[in-house]
Amino acid sequence: MKHKQYSENEILDVVAQVEAGTAVGDVARLSGVSKATIHRWQARYGGMTKDDAKRVRQLEEEI
Repeated sequence: MKHKQYSENEILDVVAQVEAGTAVGDVARLSGVSKATIHRWQARYGGMTKDDAKRVRQLEEEI
């Protein structure tokens, strides 16, 4: 089975849904990703805006 590569915008949208109060299981089912993946995304992207994520990506590319 081929895995889909999610964009940062898609990831941030999923994390925002969970932070808005939607159950992780519901978001996982609707978005087609596992609950574990959503928890991993929350740990990395939780509380970030799209501009914050873009800045982090730019800094990582400089390294």
